[in-house]
Amino acid sequence: MRYLFLILLSLPFINVQAQHDHENRRNERASSERVEAQKIAFFTNKLDLTPEEAQVFWPVYNEYAKAKKQLKNESVRHLEMDELDDAQANEFIKKYLDNKQRSITLDTEYIEKFKKVLPSKKVLQLIVLERKFKEEVLKDLQKRLHKRHEK
Repeated sequence: MRYLFLILLSLPFINVQAQHDHENRRNERASSERVEAQKIAFFTNKLDLTPEEAQVFWPVYNEYAKAKKQLKNESVRHLEMDELDDAQANEFIKKYLDNKQRSITLDTEYIEKFKKVLPSKKVLQLIVLERKFKEEVLKDLQKRLHKRHEK
């Protein structure tokens, strides 16, 4: 009986946490979609894509972005260094270098694909603009975090 009472007492808290988690995921998805829309506008504007170029460029770029994201998800992440021995550390180093090599191979492959749908000058511009866009997104995020801490 006591356990049933405790379970019933904790149900509202579990429900509130589940709602909070769902809201966080929804906010992350909306934020991701907003950044994606900004990226499309940024690249289209800065690359000065014609409608014809945009029509053939975006499917290739989206394919590239999906492949990059998959590689990023496979990358070496937070490790508990104190718990690793040298053999495990070497395995992670090998995975890290393999991932870097695959990233370079992917970039090389897609630069060639981009050159088939855009002039080389715009492809070079794209390479530079990718970095600039990331920098702008990071600056915007830092500003929002700074404003949040001021409150």
